[in-house]
Amino acid sequence: MPVLTRRDLDQGKCEHPGCDHRGHDQKLVLNARCHPGGGIDPVYDKQTGTLTLRCAVCENPAAEIAVAER
Repeated sequence: MPVLTRRDLDQGKCEHPGCDHRGHDQKLVLNARCHPGGGIDPVYDKQTGTLTLRCAVCENPAAEIAVAER
């Protein structure tokens, strides 16, 4: 899975099928490409400090986020 930076995410566009793309240009909603309307299950790994967003239908990872320490 590629590492995404804030710059990458800031340039992201909505890719949800059927979306009219109005009213959400300041927020990027992460969906799984495999089942875009299926929802996301967040799973946090305490050992690695990684939050994985998985497809709620088939459990494929949609994104992995490294959680920073304070």
